[in-house]
Amino acid sequence: MKAQNLLDVLAIGVSIYALYQIYQEKVKKLNNNQSFQTLKYILVGPPGVGKTKLFKKIVNTLKNSNQLEQGIQECLIRKDIDLVYTPALDFENIEQREINITIFQQYMQKNHIAHFFFLVNFERTDLMRKKLLELYKYFKKFKEKITIVITDFQLSDNEEQDKQNLKQAFSIYLNSNKSIMFVKNDFDVEEFRNQLLAEAQAFSLRDTIFEPINEDEQKQLLIQFQNKFIEGQKMIQDSHFIHMDDSLNIVENQP
Repeated sequence: MKAQNLLDVLAIGVSIYALYQIYQEKVKKLNNNQSFQTLKYILVGPPGVGKTKLFKKIVNTLKNSNQLEQGIQECLIRKDIDLVYTPALDFENIEQREINITIFQQYMQKNHIAHFFFLVNFERTDLMRKKLLELYKYFKKFKEKITIVITDFQLSDNEEQDKQNLKQAFSIYLNSNKSIMFVKNDFDVEEFRNQLLAEAQAFSLRDTIFEPINEDEQKQLLIQFQNKFIEGQKMIQDSHFIHMDDSLNIVENQP
């Protein structure tokens, strides 16, 4: 009987040790992830296309933003991805345009840019095309990493027809996936966030070494470890076979 009980104690000890190792591995992975570079999705557009209003709505909903210098602001939309607000590219003001292009260059040199989202507001097609053409002059090398975002789409009188017409009118600017989004003023932030990820073809980090640790999972592992430890203590002190003396030494019970 004593031998069986001692084996049970050893089994408890092994379980506790295994849980502790899992917990330590998760913590180690979390620490490693802290140095993993966050991907950047860049919002680009001239003045008056609704970029500021759109970004503020996202920030007010997700409440996880970081204000940087030179008019750049980041908002974490996934644990490994920032949506980035940038200064407007004013093509009428050449001096200001050149300043903002320099800001873009400095930011892009320091960060991992994964995708660009070009914003133009819904209006006459020729005016929209002109704005897109001005943008593409500076970013044409990144065509496959560009999604067009049409804002103020609530102004459309025939949404399906306008979507079809605009896709055709802007086909020369679309990447191979024909990536274009249509956004109304009352857009749902969560749906918009998911569409950003889909259009940018963001792959999942789940089940990879880069997966951000799940805080609930971390807490659950810690609770399991604590419960096993308490269970082991109770078993060790079981009056049927052994107990702890005042110095916390394990001694056999006397018959």
